[in-house]
Amino acid sequence: MAAYWTSGNAGPLLLTNNFMSSWYQGFTSLFTTSALSVDIARASIWMMMFWYILILPFTLMGGIFRFYVITWGVLFFILCFVVLNLGSLPEIEFVFWPAIFWSKRGLDSKKRLAVFFDDKCYLCDRTVQIITMLDIFGRVTLKPISENIGLLGKLNIKRENALTDFYGVAEETGEAASGYDFYILLSKNLFLLWPLAPLLYFAKLLKIGPGFYRLISSRRHELFGVCSLARKKIARQPTEGATCARYLHPAIILHVFFLAGCYLITLPAPYIGIEGPVNISSRAPYYYGIAPINVFNLIDLKLAENWFTLKSISHNELVPVLSESGTRLAMHQSDRVYYGNTLKFRRRNIGKDKCFFEDEKKKSLDYLGKVYLHIKGADSGTYSFRYDQYNQPLPNMDDISEGIYRPYQKGITCSVLFNVDYAT
Repeated sequence: MAAYWTSGNAGPLLLTNNFMSSWYQGFTSLFTTSALSVDIARASIWMMMFWYILILPFTLMGGIFRFYVITWGVLFFILCFVVLNLGSLPEIEFVFWPAIFWSKRGLDSKKRLAVFFDDKCYLCDRTVQIITMLDIFGRVTLKPISENIGLLGKLNIKRENALTDFYGVAEETGEAASGYDFYILLSKNLFLLWPLAPLLYFAKLLKIGPGFYRLISSRRHELFGVCSLARKKIARQPTEGATCARYLHPAIILHVFFLAGCYLITLPAPYIGIEGPVNISSRAPYYYGIAPINVFNLIDLKLAENWFTLKSISHNELVPVLSESGTRLAMHQSDRVYYGNTLKFRRRNIGKDKCFFEDEKKKSLDYLGKVYLHIKGADSGTYSFRYDQYNQPLPNMDDISEGIYRPYQKGITCSVLFNVDYAT
């Protein structure tokens, strides 16, 4: 498989793979007519290899190098989402990437927001409890009015106004807001409230939001009552002068060194004469998530070579499993159909050139026929289907290396009629 990556040929083959690429027909036409596009697709694989190697050092170097790592990763994830059929992997990647690299806006607990509130108002009390719950990164500093009269004066906030509306002051920028605008400011500072920010802005533009807020605010004591005593709020306050070192408990350090030692002992390194323990050396790296990159490998690419279609003779239509060009159809919304049937068919028949009908009849075809009949709401009975098996070898490697993409013609290996006994 290394030759597919080092030559860059994995790029054109992946984009034209009828099983993995949603736009394979367009890419096939492009590569067939343009040698330059083939070379660009090959070069993208080399750049991908370059990116894999430099993720860690470039991230540590920071600046434009870190920007390159992040940007290229996002572009790759977009490709996975738009072009490649990889299930939910792209969505997971888009969540995973910010979790690694997003460390500032909305997450930095040093950029705090002071919130002034009437701590004897029941509605205000409940609102503050919700704010505390949503403040997962500890960015809010709670300022009960009964305890901060002097600070209100320094900020030129009148006590009677603070008793009427929430006030928020961003300690870093000095931005202040009250009433409805306070909630907009809050949505900009609390990560979990970001999705609400556009809605709050839109409601303000229509003047619906401020009007509704004023209606509730002016009658909050009548509607929700008051607290006779101020309730103590529990907020996530960072310890003054705290550093990451306080999290390095001796048990954690010992655990890290223990795992590192286990890894080094079990890791085979044949190039320097270390084979590792015989019983587990072949799988040891995988236990720790460290292994050679093997994504979009030869097996993945060859999944496009053999496929089948089912046609319902009784209903005179194609069963929506696989199309005549090999792409996945509507029934692939079920993981049981995909992982339990069609993926197994493609994987176990790689490199083979025969009719697989007899092998697949009891393994997959009866099941797929019954699923189709269930979707159609068919009555109990015997229904006729036709199995058509197709084969299309991958294009020649040497041609692709020279910028020539010449696909082989698709052929039909066999066609077989069979019946499915269906019971509702």
